[in-house]
Amino acid sequence: MHTPDEGTVLPAAQPTSRPRGRRAAVAGLAAAALAVAGAVAAGGPAAATDDATTATFQRTTAAGRTVSYHVWSANTADPKGVVYYLDGDGQWGFDNPASPYALGGSDGIVANARQRGFVTVAVRTPDSSGTWWRNGRDNADVVDAMMDQVADQLSLDSSDQEWLVGFSGGAQQITQYFLPEYPDAVRNGGFVVLGGGGAPIASDTGISRMASRDVHGHWYTGAADTAGNSDEGYDALGYARAGERAYAGRGVSTSAQYPAGVTHELDGRFGGVVGSVLDANPSASTPAPEPTTPAP
Repeated sequence: MHTPDEGTVLPAAQPTSRPRGRRAAVAGLAAAALAVAGAVAAGGPAAATDDATTATFQRTTAAGRTVSYHVWSANTADPKGVVYYLDGDGQWGFDNPASPYALGGSDGIVANARQRGFVTVAVRTPDSSGTWWRNGRDNADVVDAMMDQVADQLSLDSSDQEWLVGFSGGAQQITQYFLPEYPDAVRNGGFVVLGGGGAPIASDTGISRMASRDVHGHWYTGAADTAGNSDEGYDALGYARAGERAYAGRGVSTSAQYPAGVTHELDGRFGGVVGSVLDANPSASTPAPEPTTPAP
């Protein structure tokens, strides 16, 4: 497995007037995705396979800061888009991509995304605290710049789906900071937040623009994921309920699951939740049925 120091260093983002969500197609998502994830068919040194540990570590400079991320190919000639994953505090899931905890395994995020024709990009917070919510607005700027670079590498256009998936602190980043600041970042796709996903920190007026596009948000937080069950006093359930209300109140298509007896320990659940939401939202023109609950 490549270490971050051995990974590919992409060029820094260049200033652009291109609005988010209006990406120019170059040669098509399929060919570019395989190039970024590695020469899969040729079995090159950066090839991505079904084993999550073989994903290549990528590095780039975005918004003046270094961002590390993994890329897994969709292993299909016609990928549907990209699933981005923002990990929780400490970034254990990112640092251990082969673990079935979140990304790895036969029912992890990577496998579920790949089965449905999606490239997966897992992102490590650029913040020295190992969190997404500290310096949340600055981190949102970095995520946006990084997404632009990946979109350019994959030649995404507005017909390709982009999904943001976050756990705990990563969920907070998506709904509290990133989407309120960059509501046009995801046009055809949406977001899945687990173990949190609170209401916007500042104004939520920007997210109203998401209501007119093909965007769906899904919250998955255990009913026992409360401040009383957290050593840090983190009320993930409270955050999630408030976040879902805020986005639904602004007209965004939303759904939520709060399974009884489930705490902040979501080991092995991530991939099933993501796969279910992708299945429930196959296209912009298809109404989204309620996702099913994955087995523990």
